[in-house]
Amino acid sequence: MTFNITPANYRDHRSLARQMGNLWENNGWMVWDRAGGEDILLWASPYRLLGGQPDGPYALDDVALSQTLLVRVPTPRPGQGAMYDNPFLCVGYDLGDHLPPTAIKIDIDAEHALWQVCERQVIARPPHWSLHGEHAGVGLDIALEAMGPGFFFTDPTARVEDTEEQWFVACARAKGHIEVQGQRIPISGYASHERHVHCGVRYNPVKTLSARGVTWHGGGAGDTQVIFLSRPSLGLAWCRVVHGEQVLDFSAPDHRYAIDETAFWVDPQSRLQVPCAWHSVFEGPSGKLVVDARAHARAYYLWPHYKHGCTVLYWWLAEASLQIHGRDGFRQDIEGMQYIVHDNRLLYRQHRHD
Repeated sequence: MTFNITPANYRDHRSLARQMGNLWENNGWMVWDRAGGEDILLWASPYRLLGGQPDGPYALDDVALSQTLLVRVPTPRPGQGAMYDNPFLCVGYDLGDHLPPTAIKIDIDAEHALWQVCERQVIARPPHWSLHGEHAGVGLDIALEAMGPGFFFTDPTARVEDTEEQWFVACARAKGHIEVQGQRIPISGYASHERHVHCGVRYNPVKTLSARGVTWHGGGAGDTQVIFLSRPSLGLAWCRVVHGEQVLDFSAPDHRYAIDETAFWVDPQSRLQVPCAWHSVFEGPSGKLVVDARAHARAYYLWPHYKHGCTVLYWWLAEASLQIHGRDGFRQDIEGMQYIVHDNRLLYRQHRHD
């Protein structure tokens, strides 16, 4: 059976952006695991950003980025997890980390797509991918195998030339290792992939990322992975549960959903009050999913590339309990699932008299 993501989905849109205007695109992987008494979260992604339109949102011309975020914290004992000022590594998105546009090398044929920034490589041979090479002192050698088909938020048959956007995610298993500070950390966990393209002048991130912005939840246990994303300020949400060969999909407004923040924590570094627990429900023709999650560690950084504002991006390592009730009779209750939450929301917008 043909997989619904192909190497062509990883084309470089830089030349198109020169015609259509602004460009923001990524090719990122989130990987999480529990290994050697640690909870581990990795985000690794190349990005291309291109401004140029006088009324566009970006305060830059044409840059490449390579980002690495890594969180390593002790695995909490059951019922003992609590937020604290944990260490984390995050390099790549600050203005001082921006690279010239030629730093991204892209090679695509019918069988594979390679994105390389300096020593870091992201290779796509869907339904298989891999991460290789060093960035920010973090070396990767991780193989990724899809769990279920890709999940498109935009029409997969539409051209970016017409829609100005392409957005899909994929669930996967992750196997390999991370090397950091002289240590080799074995990985045998889970991963979520995001490929997101905005090309043109219609996208206004300062508006779409206002209020609660974009929220991304994911977790894995055994043969099950759950992933959901929402844009609460726009009333949009999507959710997928993969269990072996079974796939349950939900999307708003056709399905009922709620992602409620149920507890908060004041981060001693940023002095921001951020959520640290969530109660989420998705219900519709596919069935019902209920998730209760509580975080015990975090990382954060800014997107500073806008002309008139910035957003703050938080990542949390958490544990969750799930109740999955499929319409076809499938039932599963999971306790202690390793769980990830990610928010990207507006921190500051320039205010004017007009």
